[in-house]
Amino acid sequence: MKTRTHTSRLTIATLGALAALAAGGSALAAETNRGETDQAEMQKVTAAKITLADAVAKAEQTVGGKAFDAAISDEKGDNAWEIELSQADGSVKTVMVDTQSGKIDQNASDESKDKMDKTADDSEEGDDAD
Repeated sequence: MKTRTHTSRLTIATLGALAALAAGGSALAAETNRGETDQAEMQKVTAAKITLADAVAKAEQTVGGKAFDAAISDEKGDNAWEIELSQADGSVKTVMVDTQSGKIDQNASDESKDKMDKTADDSEEGDDAD
């Protein structure tokens, strides 16, 4: 009887260890993908002729408001700084500033907001799975 209990405990411990390894493997894969994304974004930043500081200044001057968030766009093939500006009326305007020409796309607001909302929704759905 002792042997059987010992075997059951060993099996449970083994299954637990395998589950932990599987979860760790998923986390490692996610981290690896994030590293690839970071590397791609860094390449965009390095290749940019327009610096982030210049893009923010240009966006504030052209659109008005104060920048409160700015980053290189993470969309594949999109070489632009994505800048969010707080407006005097309390609204937020999102613009894209081309990293090579400095051209501002003021029509990015709705599209960028939709993408951000979808990303936030996807993140929340992922949180529910835990």
